[in-house]
Amino acid sequence: MDALLADILASGSKGPEGLEAALERHRTRLSPDLAEAARDVFRRSFEQHDARKALIAIVAANGIYRRLGDTENALRASIDVEQLRFMITDRPEDYESIRHNAQRLIAAATDVPAPTLAFRAAVLAADCAYFISEAGGPRRTEWLFTTLEDLLIASERARSGLDQKWLVKFVDLLASATSRAMNGLYVDEDADRQRSLLTRLAAAADELIPADFKFPGNADQTARIAAVLAELASEYGA
Repeated sequence: MDALLADILASGSKGPEGLEAALERHRTRLSPDLAEAARDVFRRSFEQHDARKALIAIVAANGIYRRLGDTENALRASIDVEQLRFMITDRPEDYESIRHNAQRLIAAATDVPAPTLAFRAAVLAADCAYFISEAGGPRRTEWLFTTLEDLLIASERARSGLDQKWLVKFVDLLASATSRAMNGLYVDEDADRQRSLLTRLAAAADELIPADFKFPGNADQTARIAAVLAELASEYGA
């Protein structure tokens, strides 16, 4: 299997066409174990900060799962692909592309159904919108509100499938985005939209986030999040 996986990854390094050609060439030897081996390469490469090799490996794993008809694992790998793309860029246009792909993955995961994966994809979409808003520009407020809307979508998926690691991402992002929105000055339609979104997120936070929530390994971050959630509940809660 090592030689087989090495050939697939080498072909994948040449681009999508190279990967597809390798998968077709070895179609009778593809297996769940081979896909998991590719995921292991992804994990090790990520830990070693080798983003290029990690991306090649997870794209290969995705391709193997697809050819095996394993829809759920293919979706999981697709989310990993987009999350890795998110982590290695700082360009707003890339965030827009990743968010678009994440939205497609939400729909696909909802159809399976795979609620935990839909939640992951929704959190990723919200993260992309937030980073676009942080980049500034004339649509900064619009992208912040889009972040809040994406967080509401994520909260709806969370009711069906909580994932602890991604719940932490969700809570951290919700605290950052709502803090910015609560401290902004808005008029007319923007003010109405702000209040509506924050009121709905206050209800979602009350339902989903444990009162004793802790950000892993960071007491200061835990305290910051708690303070924001308390303000959100006080100003916009029932």
